Amino acid sequence: MKRQTPVNGMKSTAFLLYILLSALILTPAGCVPPQQYNPDEYEKVSVFDFIDEAEQISLYLDDDVLLNRFLLKRVFYDITLIRGAFGRDIEALDNIRFKPPCKDGRIIIVFEDEIYQKVLAGKYEEWTELNNRYQPYDVKTVDKLRKVYLYFDGLLDYRALAGRYAELPDIASASCVEHISDSANIYPRRTDTGIDYLFRDAWGTCSTGCSSNKFFYFVCENDDAVYVGAWNPQERARPPDWWPTARKCLPEELREQF
Repeated sequence: MKRQTPVNGMKSTAFLLYILLSALILTPAGCVPPQQYNPDEYEKVSVFDFIDEAEQISLYLDDDVLLNRFLLKRVFYDITLIRGAFGRDIEALDNIRFKPPCKDGRIIIVFEDEIYQKVLAGKYEEWTELNNRYQPYDVKTVDKLRKVYLYFDGLLDYRALAGRYAELPDIASASCVEHISDSANIYPRRTDTGIDYLFRDAWGTCSTGCSSNKFFYFVCENDDAVYVGAWNPQERARPPDWWPTARKCLPEELREQF
């Protein structure tokens, strides 16, 4: 399939949104920029449409608990450029949204039996530093399973946060609450030169693994987006030549299926 790049007009629109996001991110809280943009001028393109999604993608890519705001600007620019340049020809792009691995802000910690008793007595001090740093707003216990649920709020990578707790002594396991059913999603991957984005449109019996799928592969680098191609495994059993590289974007559990 022929590789396609966006037209200059779309690139300019994405760059404008990129600049606006930079102002939003870097302006200190409580300070008002000397010149406010007029939202009415941007009726056709909502500046805030993809910011929440870009935040979650950035957390996923960085593998750190806290948001990397410079990476956020990069991701926001990329997804805005992809949808702006190719959305008319590939309608599915507007409906495919990034779904983070963790369902919500809960971390499940399983303790060894003796240590669990220390937790109930308020004498387990090894997690004090993490609790003080990330401030769980609620704690619930399940005595029969030696489980503790920590509830967090805010812009955090809960998968990475669970990993921090898992490193503490005398903890059997720590994990976030993951989604059970499958769905359409965006699978990003950082490379040496930029970020690859594999958009997956999925439908059918997704409660047990979506029965129908179509993939759209994009490579973003040097402030540009290249549409590499699309693949529907149901229509074409043999994958295209670019699939081995695109497949690297998928999580391990999905690589076995495609």
